Amino acid sequence: MALVIKDRVKESSTTTGTGTYTLAGAEAGHQTFSAIGDGNTTYYAATDGTYWEVGIGTYTASGTTLARTTILSSSNSNNAVDWTAGEKLIFVTQPSSKAAFLDASNNAGNIGDIIATLTGNVTGNLTGNVTGNATGSSSKVDAADNVKSTWGNSDDLEIFHNGSNSYITDTGQGKLIFSSNGTAVDVYDNANGHTMAQFTNNSGVTLAYQGTTKIATTSSGISVTGNVTVSGTVDGRDILTDGTKLDLVSVTQAVDLDQMETDIAALANGMVYKGDWDASSGSFPSGAQTGWFYYVSVAGTVSGVAFHVGDNIVATTDNASTSVYANNWSKHDNTDAVQSVVGLTGSVTKSGLLTAINVEDGADVTDTTNVTAAGALMDSEVTNLAQVKAFDTTDYATAAQGTLATNALPKAGGTMTGNIAHAGNFTIDAGGDISLDADGGDVRFKDGGIHIGSLYNSSNNFSIYSAVNNADMLLQGNDGGSTITALTLDMSNAGRATFNENVIVTGNIAATGSVALGDWTITEDAGGKLSFAHSGTVKMTVDDTGTIAVANDVLTDETF
Repeated sequence: MALVIKDRVKESSTTTGTGTYTLAGAEAGHQTFSAIGDGNTTYYAATDGTYWEVGIGTYTASGTTLARTTILSSSNSNNAVDWTAGEKLIFVTQPSSKAAFLDASNNAGNIGDIIATLTGNVTGNLTGNVTGNATGSSSKVDAADNVKSTWGNSDDLEIFHNGSNSYITDTGQGKLIFSSNGTAVDVYDNANGHTMAQFTNNSGVTLAYQGTTKIATTSSGISVTGNVTVSGTVDGRDILTDGTKLDLVSVTQAVDLDQMETDIAALANGMVYKGDWDASSGSFPSGAQTGWFYYVSVAGTVSGVAFHVGDNIVATTDNASTSVYANNWSKHDNTDAVQSVVGLTGSVTKSGLLTAINVEDGADVTDTTNVTAAGALMDSEVTNLAQVKAFDTTDYATAAQGTLATNALPKAGGTMTGNIAHAGNFTIDAGGDISLDADGGDVRFKDGGIHIGSLYNSSNNFSIYSAVNNADMLLQGNDGGSTITALTLDMSNAGRATFNENVIVTGNIAATGSVALGDWTITEDAGGKLSFAHSGTVKMTVDDTGTIAVANDVLTDETF
């Protein structure tokens, strides 16, 4: 899709609304929008002589339409004009907001987009800002080898490629600073796809070999992965050329080297804490050496030995087995032994224990003081001991059955909460009247949770309401053992009442409009004249003076 501008392109349109223009053909002396090309965009203007619109439109050959892609300006506050009926003229134009040029293919482009190819030198000074974006998959700025981009009053910064290597060179004074508002600055090996160095904001620096970190700065110093080879000195000491050890050790006082060796050997064989061990893993730590010990963080059993949180295990041999306890490990039990009894530690005496649990020495259950202190009842405090002893849980219902005093259904008076659910038929048999008092004014009838109908208060009028859409209301009864429908009320908007047989009326029948009797229709007009029509044809009329007019197939109209 390209932006194309052509001369003398003008068509009419009768499109209404704010949608796509349907083009109706070229105006005299002009060509159609087909000159733009299917799928291309162009600048257009539209007017009906009063209202106008300028924008960017997309032409579609199928259907010959021009879509309003972008509205640049209009009489409708720069929004799409909502056209009314009538002819509009649609033509290609050059908007004032778009200073344009044509490329080698006669495609239009904005100067601000800088899509043309510049050849030769560009000289002179630039004042102000250059804004906008370079777009497109191939957008770039090309410079030949050894062409330098220089920055600063004295060309303090140079960026260039010399044919072999690329350079960012600080040739002036001050620092060359790499700054990032992101998370880090990376030095990346694009050819092999890994980071060589990373400088992380407010953190550290890492140096890598083939993508694997070897040196990293930390809050306490540096961390090195792998060997350190030094030529020179470390803390003032020379390293032998084989890199294995210091060339010499200097001391400032007399040292018993034999004792030093003994002390070092003792340290080597001493206990070394190696961290937590999860006993539920089913195996002992691997690679353990003599004296290595671990804290049990998760309980478990290994090799038939139970370990609890807080215990310690100690390796008793080098490369201790990961599955066999005997002759490989020792358990330091810190949890199985009694630590205290009701707060008592050390040697616990009988008297101290009785005091701690508030029980007198030699107490028995016949002591009223002890029984009372224990929250129990003496026989003398129970009026019917036999009944209490014979009491069984089957003699009362559970709280879930609703028989607690707070949940029981009131026998008389009171207020019930919640619903009454019954698995079978439910019968209400009252010795007197049954009153339904719904403070919400609606007594509802449901079937399977579906609202069928209601008896409700409508402004103090008693109303019967059918809730199912377009469902009829039926008045039914028992006639000789058979159910008959005496009256059907159609609940649709044009509903009617249908009686099973004749309608007997005592008194007058008042009707608004016509009265239909089979094929006959009786109608009263605004002047009070009655018309008798058969199958839509008036056969007789009677006016308010008693004049009767009759029409038949034999006689002409006569007035009596």
